Order: sequence, then structure tokens, then C-alpha cells
Amino acid sequence: IDYRKYIDFYGKFENLQEDFDTILNRIGDFSHTSYDGLWHRNKSEYIIDDWRTMYTQELREYVAHKYSEDIMGFNYSF
Repeated sequence: IDYRKYIDFYGKFENLQEDFDTILNRIGDFSHTSYDGLWHRNKSEYIIDDWRTMYTQELREYVAHKYSEDIMGFNYSF
């Protein structure tokens, strides 16, 4: 079953706060007075300059195959 015809908004992790606010605004009846944004729990102190360096060629090929629809649909690339 293709559920895409039932979805009118896709939020992306890289825009999490902005997309979450968009959803709240679409829902409407929400009090922003008690809301001060999403919080971040268990944040890692491990920082990498580029997440792509953590992928081997074999893993890139696996992810490209396994998630090809998402990669194309959301216009992602390695």
C-alpha cells in the first residue's frame, strides 16, 4: 500500500525543531506559552566533522540499496 497520498508533510531530522513547530502550527489548538522548544537528551560529546567518514564503501552500498526510496524521495546523497 502506498501511504504517500495520505501524507501532506514530511519532517526531516536535520530540520527537527523547525518541522516540529510547523506540525504544531498545523494542529492549531496548541498553547505556545508552555512550550519552549524540543530538548536534547543523551547528547554525545563525540564530535565528527563529517558523518560520511564513518561509512565504509560496503556500508555505503548497503545503505544506498536498502534506503534507495528514501534517499531519492528526500533528495539525499552521500
